[in-house]
Formats: sequence, C-alpha cells, structure tokens
Amino acid sequence: MTKKIKFFAIPLVVLLFSVFTGCSSDDSSNSNSSLFIKFTHNGIQYNFEDPFTTTSLSKNIRYFEGSDETFIDISLWMPLVSTTGTFNITDSPSDVSTYNASFTLGDDLDVDADSGTITITSVSSDYIQGTFSFSGTTFEGTPVSVTNGSFRAANIQD
Repeated sequence: MTKKIKFFAIPLVVLLFSVFTGCSSDDSSNSNSSLFIKFTHNGIQYNFEDPFTTTSLSKNIRYFEGSDETFIDISLWMPLVSTTGTFNITDSPSDVSTYNASFTLGDDLDVDADSGTITITSVSSDYIQGTFSFSGTTFEGTPVSVTNGSFRAANIQD
C-alpha cells in the first residue's frame, strides 16, 4: 500500500510544484508597456494613463476627462507618419505636416501652443513615445506653459 501512495504522491507533488512555480503574476507591470501622457503646469504634475490616438489628416495623441470646472484636455498633433527627432510646435493647426499642441483646464484655461517642441524618441508599428513642452497665450492674454511632458501612445499611421 505504501508503494501505491508513493506512486501517486510523487507525481502529484511534482504537478503542484510546477503549477505554483510556473505561474507568473500579472501584478508586475513593465512601465514600457503602459500608455501614458505626463506633464507639469503651474507646478502641478499631471499623470494620465491610456491616452488615445486618433487620425484623420494628422495624428492626435489626446487625453481628456471630467466636465465643467474639472475638465482637462491635452492634445499633441503630428504628421501621420512620424519619425524620431525634435520638432518645433507651430500655431498653424491646419497644416498636416506640422506639430501642434493644446491644453484646456476647466472653464478657466484654454490655450493653443504657439511655441515649444515635441521630441519623438521611439516609433514602432505599435507605439510612439517622446517628450514635449510648449507655451501659448489664452484668449484673455494670460501666458501658459506646459513643461516636463512625456508620452507613450498607440501609433496609428492611417
């Protein structure tokens, strides 16, 4: 009888050991695989997950949420086919070959960038990654700066 127990116990222990040691945890995440857009405005660091990418005549990496006074919206526009490098932000959003940005914070702040840069550090068929900073003036004449920006988003090219 002890031979029968050993015969069944040894494979059972091996099976349980392989099940528990072979499973990987989904709790650990590689920061390179997450999508994000981060930036600083007026000393406040904003850090948002899962910006979305849309395309039409150009590519738009965008994050927005909230409503009324809590509304926040940041957009980065670039050509559909993006390459690595540093590109100047212009204030001509109708030109699909230029780089543009905008930032809205509640009802109090709405600015289209008139200067700054978008640096694209990595482009693959799946993702686009880089940094940005820009400034502009609200309709009321208040200067606005967005600094220390970085992003990793889905790369849609058409």
